[in-house]
Amino acid sequence: FPGEIDEARLWGVARSQSQIQETMGRQVSAIEADLLGYWRLDEGQGQIAGDRSPLGNDGALGGDVVVRRPHWATSTAPIVGEETPVTLSANTQVAIALAGDDADGDLLTARTTRLPARGTLYQTVDGVTRGAAITVVNTQVSNPLGRVIFVPASEETGAPYADFEYLIHDGSAASPPASVVLTVTPEVTVYSAADDFSPLANPGGSWNYGWSATRGSELVIYPSRSQSGNGVDHWLDPAILNSGAPSVAYNSTAGQVGLLAPGRLAFHPGSSGQNSVVRWRAPKTGLYSIAATFSGVDSASTDVAVLRQSEELFSGAINGPGSTQTFFRSLSIQAGQTVDFTVGFGNGSFFFDSTGLDAVITFLGPADLVAPFVLSHAPTGIVNTPVSSLRLLFSEAIDVANSSPVDVEITGPVGTITATNVVAVNETTWDIFFPEQTADGAYTLVIASPIYDLAGNALAGGYTANLQIDRTGPTVVAMMPAGQVNMSVGAVEVTFDTPINPATLATADVVLEVPGGGNVQAQAITQLSSTRYRLLFPLQGAAGNYTLTLGPAVSDALGNAMSAAFVRQFQIADQADLTVSAIQLSATA
Repeated sequence: FPGEIDEARLWGVARSQSQIQETMGRQVSAIEADLLGYWRLDEGQGQIAGDRSPLGNDGALGGDVVVRRPHWATSTAPIVGEETPVTLSANTQVAIALAGDDADGDLLTARTTRLPARGTLYQTVDGVTRGAAITVVNTQVSNPLGRVIFVPASEETGAPYADFEYLIHDGSAASPPASVVLTVTPEVTVYSAADDFSPLANPGGSWNYGWSATRGSELVIYPSRSQSGNGVDHWLDPAILNSGAPSVAYNSTAGQVGLLAPGRLAFHPGSSGQNSVVRWRAPKTGLYSIAATFSGVDSASTDVAVLRQSEELFSGAINGPGSTQTFFRSLSIQAGQTVDFTVGFGNGSFFFDSTGLDAVITFLGPADLVAPFVLSHAPTGIVNTPVSSLRLLFSEAIDVANSSPVDVEITGPVGTITATNVVAVNETTWDIFFPEQTADGAYTLVIASPIYDLAGNALAGGYTANLQIDRTGPTVVAMMPAGQVNMSVGAVEVTFDTPINPATLATADVVLEVPGGGNVQAQAITQLSSTRYRLLFPLQGAAGNYTLTLGPAVSDALGNAMSAAFVRQFQIADQADLTVSAIQLSATA
């Protein structure tokens, strides 16, 4: 027929109109189900049309009859690649050119035909600055070079992570859709004190170099850079005018210079006690691993340390060449916070004390900035048993290695108590042991040393645990009536020194001894408050001594019973001795 064919496909099943329309404008996979033949007609020369399907039925153009052979023609339809792979790191963005070709050289525009399921596409003017988000299919790309910016969701990764499709248009025809497949790899940013050393600027990137009067005190940046005749770069402070001025040195040469190997960094303290400091400042908030090795260069003793802000994470001593100290820890560090690697002159004698430093800080991912806290401790409140340990339950896993030794301060009614052991039962539970305590009174346990979670966050504000031992039973502190009364008595009120368990105060435990030696048992008991009770008896009017016996089975809320029964007397006066001395009448209207 008089026409052009770009592609031919043979299917083993009848295809619906929607299926045909779905794939008619784009290339398909050669292994799609039911595809029996797939001739792309991309050869451009020769008489054989290759079959891309698994059956491999290559065709002879024109049936190998010369006069029937078709002619190869250059397609004027715009074309794009089938699939473009793009890889980027998490928490970054990438500019992607949605490019294509057109045989006629027409002006091409790009349009999105399918958006990524994750992340966001943006228009861009310059390939760097994000413009409006592309949120609608069939959006025309505004950049004249077809550039868009893709941004994955924060902290997400994937291989593949997402994909999207686009086509290009030359004003009269459109290409088949092409896909961009996006892979987002974990963000791993490595900061090396030696590899990142800058001989031109201080600070140089995230690193800077200086000295401090004492460990952890204010940093004075080395303002001057010099290079020795052997090629070693130095940062130093010319205001310190002596041969033992503190400095940082880096061997940028390819060979050994003195005791300093190529690519190695070393620093030494000042002869007047100054610490030399290599400082790293976090460019963003995150979880970082810190790995450091200090190694002796000179035949001298030095002290070395690692600090986060002013908090000392590690300290050690270097004693001559070959001596090393290593440190490794993962910490959550906020943007702008610092990690200092310091060297001092150790034993107080100075022989330059040069110390090698291999320090590498690696960004691992998002930060955990939530400090751990104690959810509970047990026992707590008031207890009536001896206590020899206290269990702490933390809100998250605790870094035992970096939280030891634990400084525990315990005080009780007899004074200071020394903890004998701290045992991590599991990652969130500790037991603190001390000599058995039996004395009544208040006890206070204070954790005075830092306790860290796995991200290096310290227990906020320390922790104080309070408990009380009460092993003393209740006692009766008041009784009414008391002494001598001039009336008949049918009830006695008693008051305890502490709330009691009402169930333990039974009528069988309350007896009133009456004059003449008889006993009367209480008929009923009425609770007036947590400590006051009314004991009801048959009305008693005979003169003489009455003795109330109560307990000793009565116990308080903790189960502590009375140490002994309560026994108390009152007297009823002889009412026959009472006479009427006068009767006074008053008139009423």
